[in-house]
Amino acid sequence: MVFKRAALLASLLVAASATPLLVREEPVTSPNFVNQDGTIDLSSLFAAAAIKPDNVPPAIVSTHLVETNSAAIVADVAGQAAGQTDASSSDSSDIYSKRDVAPTWAGYATCGTQLATTGPLINSPDTVAAFQADSGLNSTAMSANTPASFTLVYAGKNAVFQTPTANTYLGNLRLDGYDPQTCADQCVNKVKNCQSFNIYYERNPSISMTGVDLSKCNNPPSITRIGCQFFGVPITPAGATSIGQFRGNYFKTAKAGSNAYSLPIPLTQIPGTKGPVLFPNGKIDNQLVAGLIAATTLLTVNPSPDPTYCYNLATQSYSSTWKSFLSYSLLRQGVYAGQGCLIYTAAGFNSSQANDKGQYGAVNQNEQDVYYTTSPAVYYERQA
Repeated sequence: MVFKRAALLASLLVAASATPLLVREEPVTSPNFVNQDGTIDLSSLFAAAAIKPDNVPPAIVSTHLVETNSAAIVADVAGQAAGQTDASSSDSSDIYSKRDVAPTWAGYATCGTQLATTGPLINSPDTVAAFQADSGLNSTAMSANTPASFTLVYAGKNAVFQTPTANTYLGNLRLDGYDPQTCADQCVNKVKNCQSFNIYYERNPSISMTGVDLSKCNNPPSITRIGCQFFGVPITPAGATSIGQFRGNYFKTAKAGSNAYSLPIPLTQIPGTKGPVLFPNGKIDNQLVAGLIAATTLLTVNPSPDPTYCYNLATQSYSSTWKSFLSYSLLRQGVYAGQGCLIYTAAGFNSSQANDKGQYGAVNQNEQDVYYTTSPAVYYERQA
């Protein structure tokens, strides 16, 4: 199927400095994705809004957090942060057989300065399997307190959340102990747009692998690091797919004791509107809005979903016709895929009329149907 894309309106999302700006240069805004019965073709909308290799935005390096007094840790942080961009292995039980390389270790005098560990050493045996199976790491994670205002999403996993959309990864923090409250304080007070975090133990090499002689030093003893990563979108269990990666040609990192926490969906006050009203069950029922949808859009590269984006779309592009709008997070197979906006030419809807949680669909003939979720949603009306 060939999908049409609408051109960008040059004035879209012109706003005051306090108003979030649209990151995406070509938002998909087209009635082509609205069916006559009021339903939205979510799979086609997702396919048209998907980030292509020629328009991937640059990483926001300045928001990646590193707080430590250790120069050695700072020197190795680039490799640590790479876990959000490198492909994750789908099979952690057979990782060494995938590299036809012999393990080597000539000692710290030859290979480099020994890095400090911040978590328990799991070195008897010193393997990925032993690290993932360690009862102490898992017990600490399972007994951790949930910070106030946050909801526990999952606990004790051997994987961390991998954000599928650009710029929703907001950085990482290295910790001296396994303390979700420290991560929560950072998320709430210091990380702009933070909606969730993932705290975890990570198996790491005890030397920096940058520039090391791999013929002598590809399998150093492991150390355990503790960290938390921050995201601008809610974490979901289906998104916990990052289990580790190779450092050099043999050593494999691993995750354990991974706990994830999310804040409630923010109910943002927007001047010029009545609302917000939370629609916990999703979009407005299609039969009520058939013929009343001015536009639908999916924003895929913003750091976090914000209803202000939808408001700016309504006021700048449909100023004479919009009466209300809906902002929702689109989940594809349980993983965040972007922020959706629906602009309506009518108002007066309530949560009892919003029960459209999602639909099945495929982006092409070669893909099996997957489930798209559109709940919860937040509703706003134009202020008279």
